[in-house]
Amino acid sequence: MGLKLIRGNASDGGYVIEGDIHISLRELEALQLSALGIENKEAADQMGISVNTFRNHVYGVMKKLGASNRANALLIAIENGMLRASHYKHLLGWAPYEWVYCWKCNKAFPFEEALEVEGETVVVDHVTMKLPTEHKCPYEGCGSKVWASYIWSDVREAMPEFPEVPERDKVYKVDWSRKEAEELEEKIR
Repeated sequence: MGLKLIRGNASDGGYVIEGDIHISLRELEALQLSALGIENKEAADQMGISVNTFRNHVYGVMKKLGASNRANALLIAIENGMLRASHYKHLLGWAPYEWVYCWKCNKAFPFEEALEVEGETVVVDHVTMKLPTEHKCPYEGCGSKVWASYIWSDVREAMPEFPEVPERDKVYKVDWSRKEAEELEEKIR
């Protein structure tokens, strides 16, 4: 599953919630990257900020939402429409035509080519449990988790010049900030 930021009513695309508390779009972006399982350093690099600033953004959104941890903040953000799952697993499996864009290697692949990796066994509070099977990017040396990727239609929404069906093994550089700038420009008009 991927997470999509939903633009809010604040001037920067964030949200103003009860008590005139402002949650910036950057804070929500940090929560989104954190929820996708991306390491702090890598997420900070992706946002173009320091690791400390990234952590401050995540902590800030947690505090503003009244959450005790990142998972709780994510749940509150989803329940309040600030974040949305960008694609879903259907009861009968994934749609066979669905292409996935890997944020790590910048390549696209049909979901059915994703590698199935047996879930690991973990111990939480003295309880042993087996995590579910994960799907990972099939490109050699990548191994990014599919749920931390984007569905191709979301990529095309940001980059309409990309083809409807991506080419295999081609690297696609997505400029997410360009889409945000265009949306902001459209709001101003």
